[in-house]
Amino acid sequence: MKTLALKGVTNVFILTLKTNTMRTIKIGTLCMLLHAFALSAAAQNKFPLREPDYNKPALFDDLPSKLPFDINVVDELLDSPEEHSISIPLTKTLRFQGKVVSKSDNTDPNLKSIVIKSTNRLGATFTLTRMHNENGGFSYQGRIVSFKHGDAFELQIENGLYVLSKTKLYDLLSE
Repeated sequence: MKTLALKGVTNVFILTLKTNTMRTIKIGTLCMLLHAFALSAAAQNKFPLREPDYNKPALFDDLPSKLPFDINVVDELLDSPEEHSISIPLTKTLRFQGKVVSKSDNTDPNLKSIVIKSTNRLGATFTLTRMHNENGGFSYQGRIVSFKHGDAFELQIENGLYVLSKTKLYDLLSE
């Protein structure tokens, strides 16, 4: 044990320093080891962002696997204002009904998009995009998806015509 005296103008202060360096080194080393073990243990657990649920119910069970889609109807839809109610014929007897919840702004004249939330297929959302091609024509992309259900439709071209093809939800999505 060492004692150090500091003298001031009127007061004398005594500061006692204990120099037990071996004990301090042992405690510091133990703390560093515990910290290193805690970090390596936490790094072992990697969880996926979302585990797919392949047992979700199907929303489109009553529909065939392919539906011809009249692309001429789409051009009218893309000009619909937000909150506008729409009705799209999917087949001769079935319509996709909903409200426009979002649409692209007019900053890019070569691209128009619209998002329609279904009122007759609860949970489903129809997303549709029209792109202006370099050759002067248009191409379209679209999906009808519900995250509560296991099936979906994707707009595709077959033999020069657009069709909605039924697919599984997790075939469209990736993490």
